[in-house]
Amino acid sequence: MLRRFAPSEAVRVATDSIYVKKTALHKLDGVEAYIAPLICSCGAETCLDCLLGEKRLPLAAPAQWRDKGETIFSPQDHAAYEPKPEHWGTSNDVADSTAPPHADPITSCALSYLNGGGGSGKTTRANELFRGRKPLVFTPTHRLAKEMRSRGVDAQTYHSFFRWSGQAEWTPDRMGQKYIPRVIIWDEVCTVPRPVLETFLDWLDQRGVQVICCGDQGQPPDIAGESPHVWLKEHCDYYEEITVDHRSRCNKLSALKRAIRLQPDKVQCKEMRKALPRCRGWADFVDIWHPRDLILVTRKAPRDQAQKLLFEHHKEAFPDEPVPLLYRPRDTRLQNVLVTIPGPDMAKEELVLNDVVEVSVETAQEVLDGEWGQDWALGYALTVHSSQGLTIEDPQKVWIVDDYIQWSNLAYLAVSRVQYLGHLARCCPPPAYDEAVARKNIGRKLQAYKRVDAAKGHKCNIRRGSSASTGLTTQRAIHVTTCG
Repeated sequence: MLRRFAPSEAVRVATDSIYVKKTALHKLDGVEAYIAPLICSCGAETCLDCLLGEKRLPLAAPAQWRDKGETIFSPQDHAAYEPKPEHWGTSNDVADSTAPPHADPITSCALSYLNGGGGSGKTTRANELFRGRKPLVFTPTHRLAKEMRSRGVDAQTYHSFFRWSGQAEWTPDRMGQKYIPRVIIWDEVCTVPRPVLETFLDWLDQRGVQVICCGDQGQPPDIAGESPHVWLKEHCDYYEEITVDHRSRCNKLSALKRAIRLQPDKVQCKEMRKALPRCRGWADFVDIWHPRDLILVTRKAPRDQAQKLLFEHHKEAFPDEPVPLLYRPRDTRLQNVLVTIPGPDMAKEELVLNDVVEVSVETAQEVLDGEWGQDWALGYALTVHSSQGLTIEDPQKVWIVDDYIQWSNLAYLAVSRVQYLGHLARCCPPPAYDEAVARKNIGRKLQAYKRVDAAKGHKCNIRRGSSASTGLTTQRAIHVTTCG
């Protein structure tokens, strides 16, 4: 019977009855349970109702629709509607609701995807919306999770949450009796391989978990995986591309970000060299370098060689400045545990992979000599994936090692980490990283591309790759001649 009336036709709903408007009673015509007022027809000579012809309702019975003819009066402005004195003692303080505001569409969708560059505020927006629900933030690295926890947010890597090492195939049996939060914010989601993300999201969806994915389509994907952007955009319930930039503090940097976003690696290099036309030679770079500056490189070979040369210069030019050491344990399970910091004090701190500690020059030399184990390395330079999610504060400077081979999206990553274009500068690779090493690396890459093409059923043209490598070598020669 309730389906006969619209919500606008209901006046009041009680525990055992519903009151509807007079204009909606026509919907009850022909219904046996509807009892309308009737004129009294008892026929008695002394019946006043019969003489006056007034309508009366029969006695009430269960499951009846009755036309009681009541009038609902609206509240009066001059009246004071307060509870009776006996009800004051039973009043309870109702706690504030933990539900997020409904104005934002991501609060009502099971799977949302916020796509935006670094500094767009997508992760902060999700954290502020669901702060009352105590969400859990997934990160790709322990270092980023540690930074999130310092802001008062529960965070951990998705590897540790799903108890997955990345080697064997994951099964739901690994989870056991683990506590599953109701809201999960997945940060840097574009660095997760698509098959892995698809498996985990399907498992979370079966348990009714609300997931908000925050990623940047322009970031490089995982080294051995496929970017999940296209798949996630098609399967999410809500997708939003955020163009606002809260991190950039100058117009030139904002324009450079827009010019290289979602562009091929070659276009990114071209735009970066146009914005930073001067590329300092290695000797010139070493003269103006400071130990607190950060260096971004694409591969480990130039990184290790650059750090070796910079440490020698550090000992001569900055003997009193601390040396940054990077915690890089051989057993990656030794994270979020107390670690002995090299030095005479033997202090202990809770460290994760790629955490930076500062020690004296003498202690750093002992570390390089192997007196403090094999879990430490110099921290002057970082590769592309090691610097994900970091923000470079003023006055720290970021140097980009331009080796003219392949930047691996290094340009976009560099501009996403700084606040001013003046924080960025280009320099040549160390001198030991010569043309022979470059040719060897190019050959390895071409062979790797050939294996990938063969697995996909494509044909690889080695001559075409050789011509490309020759062009890169020519560009490098012109570059060396120009900057000296």
